[in-house]
Amino acid sequence: MTTNILRICILCLTISSFAGAQEVLHQTIKGQIIDEDSNSPLIGASVYIPDGKNLKGTSTDVNGYYRIENVPVGRISLVISSIGYEEKVIPNIVVGSAKEVVINATLRESLMELTEVVITDKSHPSQAANEMVQVSGKAFSVEETKRYAGTINDPARAVTSFAGVQGDPEGSNHIVVRGNSPNTVLWRMEGVEIPNPNHFSEEGASGGAINILNSHMLANSDFLTGAFPADYGNVLGSVFDMKMRNGNHEKREYSVGVGILGTDITLEGPFSGNNRSSYLVNYRYSTLAILDNLGVVDFGGVPKYQDMSFKVQVPTENAGIFTLFGIGGYSHIREEVEDDDTEEIIATDRFRSSMGTINLGHTYFISANSSIDSYLGISYNGSGYDLEEKDDQDVFITTFEDELGKISYRAGVSFNTKINARNTLRAGINYQLFAYDFDQAFLNSEDVWETSLDDKGDAGLLRTYLTWKYRLHEDLTIISGMNLQKLSINDELVFEPRVSVKYQLDERQSVFGGIGWHSQMSPLPVYFTMVDNNSNNRPNQDLEFMKARHFVLGYDRILNRNLYFKAEIYYQQLYDVPVENDPESSYSMLNSVNGFTDKALVNEGTGTNYGIELTLERYFNKQYYFLVSGALYNSTYEALDGVTRDTRFNGNHALNVLFGKEFYVKGNPHRVFSLNTRMTMAGGYLYTPLLLDESIDKGEGVYDFARRNSIRGDEFMRWDISASYSWNRPKTRHEIKVEVQNLTNNQAQTMEYYNDLTEEQEYSYQLGLFPVIMYTIEF
Repeated sequence: MTTNILRICILCLTISSFAGAQEVLHQTIKGQIIDEDSNSPLIGASVYIPDGKNLKGTSTDVNGYYRIENVPVGRISLVISSIGYEEKVIPNIVVGSAKEVVINATLRESLMELTEVVITDKSHPSQAANEMVQVSGKAFSVEETKRYAGTINDPARAVTSFAGVQGDPEGSNHIVVRGNSPNTVLWRMEGVEIPNPNHFSEEGASGGAINILNSHMLANSDFLTGAFPADYGNVLGSVFDMKMRNGNHEKREYSVGVGILGTDITLEGPFSGNNRSSYLVNYRYSTLAILDNLGVVDFGGVPKYQDMSFKVQVPTENAGIFTLFGIGGYSHIREEVEDDDTEEIIATDRFRSSMGTINLGHTYFISANSSIDSYLGISYNGSGYDLEEKDDQDVFITTFEDELGKISYRAGVSFNTKINARNTLRAGINYQLFAYDFDQAFLNSEDVWETSLDDKGDAGLLRTYLTWKYRLHEDLTIISGMNLQKLSINDELVFEPRVSVKYQLDERQSVFGGIGWHSQMSPLPVYFTMVDNNSNNRPNQDLEFMKARHFVLGYDRILNRNLYFKAEIYYQQLYDVPVENDPESSYSMLNSVNGFTDKALVNEGTGTNYGIELTLERYFNKQYYFLVSGALYNSTYEALDGVTRDTRFNGNHALNVLFGKEFYVKGNPHRVFSLNTRMTMAGGYLYTPLLLDESIDKGEGVYDFARRNSIRGDEFMRWDISASYSWNRPKTRHEIKVEVQNLTNNQAQTMEYYNDLTEEQEYSYQLGLFPVIMYTIEF
C-alpha cells in the first residue's frame, strides 16, 4: 500500500512540474563581503557572474552588501575581487526560483603591492571558515549535508563521510574521531558552547538518535578533528563549529517539509524598517507521533519529539549588531517488553530527554579593523529514565530511575584586531556556571535500593585565550596561541600552548603542521558518583582535566580546478585519563559513550591514537561530484592494571566512497533529478565477552574484564542511496526525496549483552535497512 501511494504521489508531482516547464525563471543573489581578518565590510568590492553570454555583476555598498537581480535559475559561479585583496571564486551555487540566494564571503588582504597583477586566493571550498584553523579542519556546506546519501539532513551524520570520522553502526549519530570517545566532541553555535543538540540523548553524552539542528537553519560551518587553535577549549576529540544563517532582511520566505522523521515549517523575513533586521524560525514535530495520535500507526515504542530553533539579527547605525538565537527540543519514548513465548508484557521503560539554549550576542566595531564580540546565554539539558518490571507476584515495580538535569549560565567577550595585513590578534574570556541536580537509584539483585547519584549544587569553568596570526610571507602563515582554563570543582588551572604553520609551495599545493596541548573536564555526573551506596563516598570530586598532546603533519594539492587531494598523519598522546582506582582494573573513561560511571576514578590512565588520513574530493561541477576518504589508525589505552589494550573504538580502518549526479529533465535546469550514493566499509568496534553463568547467578550482566575489548565486532559495511526530484515554478520550488540507509540490509554483529528478563545472552546488530521519504516546498 505504501509503495502504491508513493508511486501516485510521484506521478502527480511529476505531472504538475511539467506545467510551465519552458518558462524562464530568475532569482536574486545577494550578500555581504568582509575582510577575512578584521570582519569589517569591504566597500566597492566587485562581484560578478562569469557567464560570457549574460555577464552580470555589481559592487558592494558602504556596508559591504551587494545585490544581483534577474539571475537565471540553475547553477552559477561568483567571482569576488577588491583592490589589494586576493580574488575569490565561489563555484556551483544553486539558484532556485522560490528563495533569494544569500552568499556571504571573506577576502584576504594581499601582502603584495598590486598593480595590474591579479592575485588569486589559494584557498579551496573545503578550507575551514575560521581563518585561525590551518590543520585538521574542514568546512561543510548546507548543500553537502542535504546531498550526501545516508545523512537525513543531519550534520553529525554528514561528517562521517570525512576521513578519520566513524559513525555508530547501531544507528545513533554519535561519532568517533581518530579513535577518541564520542564524549570528546564539542558543540558550538555562533561561537558559543551549547549542550548536545540531539534528541534521545543522555546527560554527558555527545550524540543521540536525531539531531535537533535543522539544515534549513544552518549556514556553512566547520568541523575540526585535532590540534585546535586556542579559540577552542574544554575539548579533546573534535569540534562542531556551527553557524546559523540570517533570515532574509528584504522579503518574507517560507518552506514546509513533510517526511517520515518529521514535519516542519520555516519562516523568515524582515522586521519593519530599513535597517536590515531579520528573523528566522523553524519548528518540527515528529511525524510518527502525529500518526500515532491519529491512530494510523499502532506499535510499541513510537519515538515522539519536537524542536524549535530561531535567530534574530538587528544591525544598528551606531550601537553595533545584536543577535538573539536559540534552539531547543524535547523527546520521549515508552517501550514494552514482551515474553517471547507468552507475548505477555513483562517490563516497561520510559526514556525522555530535553535541551534548550538561548543566547544574546553583540558585535561592536571599535574601528575599521577592530571589534568586540560579547554574549550572554542560558541553557538546559537533561534526561530521565524509568524501568518497571514484574516481580514474583506479577506486580509491576520500579527497579531503576534517574533524573539528570543541568542549567548552564554563560557569558563571554572577545576582542579581534587586524593590526596590519601581516598580523591579527584575537583574545577572549568566558565563564560557564553549571547548576546541576542529579538523582539515580536502582533495585539491586538482593531487592535493596542503591543510590548512585544524589547531588545538587553548582560548578564553574573559566577560560581565557589569546591567538596570534602572523603572515611572515605571502606563502607562510604561523598561528600561535595559548588557552587557560580553570574548573571550580577542584580549582585545577591548566595552560595549553598551541601553534600551527602552513607553507604554500605554489599556487596548487601546501604543507602544514600543528602542535597543541588540550584538556577537557569529565561529564559532570562523573564528579558526583556515590560509591557503595554511601553519600559520604564521592571519590571523583578531585578528578583533574583529561589531557592530550596533538601532533599533525599534512600535505594538500589542488589537482585541478575541481579536484582536491589531502593527506594528514597525526599522533595523539593522552594522559591524566580517569581510570578505576584499582590496580587490577582495566576500566578507562576512554571507552565511555554515556556520561556516567559507578567507579571510583583517578587521573592515572594513558592513551595513544595515531594514524594516516587520505581524502580525494571532486567538487560539484558539470553535474557530478565524488568523495573518497580513508583512514588507517590505531587507538590504545592503559589503565591501572598496566596492560596496553585496544580502545573500544579502535576499528583500525575506514573507507568512504561517495558519488552524486544531477540530470536535467529534458535538458531543462528548472527540473532536476539527482542520484547520490555512499559506500562505507570500516573495522568493527571491540567489546568485552559476557560470562553467562555468572550473569545468571547474579541477576545482571557480568563480563570478563580481564579480556576487555578482546572481541571485534563484524566488519561494518553499509550502502546508502538517495534519489530526489526537484522542480522550480514561479516563486515556488518543490522537492521530493527518497533515501535508503543500508540498502543491502547488512547485519553486522556489534556486541553481546545479558538480558536479565530472559536470562539469555543476546546480541546487538547494525541498524538494518531504513527508508526515509521527504517532501519540501519553498515559497
